Amino acid sequence: MRPSSLLSTDGAFRISLILFVLLTLVLSCAPRPTIRPEASPSPYEEGLIIFQKGEILAAIQEWEKVEARHPHYPRTQEMIRVANSILTELVTLHVQYGSNLEKEGRLSEAVVEYQRALLLDPRREDVEEKMEKVQEILSPLVRYHLKQGHGLEGSGQLQEALKEFRLVLVFDPNNGDAHENSIRLQERIESEAGVHYETGLDHFERREYRLAKGEMESALRLKPDHAGAKCYLDAIERALSSEKRRAEPRGEPLVTLGLKERRLRIQELIAAGDWARARKETKSLVEIDPHDAEAKRLLALSQSRCKERADHLFQQGIRHFQEEDLDSAISAWRQVLILEENHGKAKDFLEKANLMREKIRRIRQERIQPES
Repeated sequence: MRPSSLLSTDGAFRISLILFVLLTLVLSCAPRPTIRPEASPSPYEEGLIIFQKGEILAAIQEWEKVEARHPHYPRTQEMIRVANSILTELVTLHVQYGSNLEKEGRLSEAVVEYQRALLLDPRREDVEEKMEKVQEILSPLVRYHLKQGHGLEGSGQLQEALKEFRLVLVFDPNNGDAHENSIRLQERIESEAGVHYETGLDHFERREYRLAKGEMESALRLKPDHAGAKCYLDAIERALSSEKRRAEPRGEPLVTLGLKERRLRIQELIAAGDWARARKETKSLVEIDPHDAEAKRLLALSQSRCKERADHLFQQGIRHFQEEDLDSAISAWRQVLILEENHGKAKDFLEKANLMREKIRRIRQERIQPES
């Protein structure tokens, strides 16, 4: 609970309680009108009835009519004074509560409190002015952050977009657009993080550690607290370190190893699912000995696996592109070109995605300042 004295989060309840206590005290002191069944209540009695309902301003206006006609009517001036005092106190409580909310950045809630104060006493021009000033700040601020959220989502920056929508809800908790987009975007983040995680697991099981690392990192960019992705990323780093140590067991460059060691290295690359490097090594063996049947078999196998993997990554990039996740699409198509450098479709789509991302980046820079 915030230390805002009387005006804390339960301010509305406290204000209602104060109103009830004040009305009880005043009515216990006021003379009870005796209204005969066949007679209509007098204007003074009508004011007491209205006052008892909590309609303080209406009661004051009724008593002012009595005062205008009968200046010396008993208790009228006293009741007007007491009612005005109660009304001022209640309006002040709502205004103070609204001011505290305004300082905390809860602007739409502050507007509600000022509206409540004006409902009690529409004559308060100072309260109306405060409310209008907050609304002048609130409306363009909400529009700006909503636009920022949609723009960031369009460029694939889902976590940043979610922060913008949630920021709108800080200013305006009842904003339906921000609420709907926050829920939708959270579900999208959960779904896409899950897809990257599952794809990463698939690569990990195939010992395609570099590809698995990229997927796990993508999952963590979407959902930084993804425990599974964190755990597997640590395991992947250990596997990559082990793989690096095996690559040069005696600290010698790979090109200086004998043919036997190179064949062993190719087998390790195949076991790890690193088909691009396996293809490169087997191709060099075939160039050394074009009649090496085993090397030719391994070359055909690695070429086939590279093509399969490239096709899979290309389709994955298409899915990311359709979902407007440009970063993931670009990453997938770059991996395609590592596996198949002459993959024409991947080149074309990669160029389009890069141009689109650059255009979005320029648009975002132009929208840094909110519209006036």
